[in-house]
Amino acid sequence: MIKEITTHYENLFNGFSTYQKNSQVRNACYNAHRSMYQTKENDRFSGIKETYDIQWDRMSVAQAQKLYEKDSEAWNRTVAFTEALDQDYKHMLIHINVLNKLYKEAFGTEFVYGAKKERPIAVELTITKAS
Repeated sequence: MIKEITTHYENLFNGFSTYQKNSQVRNACYNAHRSMYQTKENDRFSGIKETYDIQWDRMSVAQAQKLYEKDSEAWNRTVAFTEALDQDYKHMLIHINVLNKLYKEAFGTEFVYGAKKERPIAVELTITKAS
């Protein structure tokens, strides 16, 4: 699976100049991390990880209440939704892993989601007139 995803991204970025490829890798890496780790507290929507954690909490509550004995249809829906989220979560981790490797190849450093970006310090520009 990792090999196919890596090949997919390499084909996707093929044909770009080095600068464009690096920009695309940075954007894809940021978007993948954001879709995984954003929270309702900081953003408008829950990311996959937050939804995954909430669903596992619901699943443990349903199991503690023995929902599987009381309402099998509701239990089956809960299990199906939890399995789907589990699959999404694991699949997204693979994408993030592949994109992190591409980012490290492009920039030589690890991608850190939510890190403060350093602003470049402006250099004083001197304009001289032609003689």
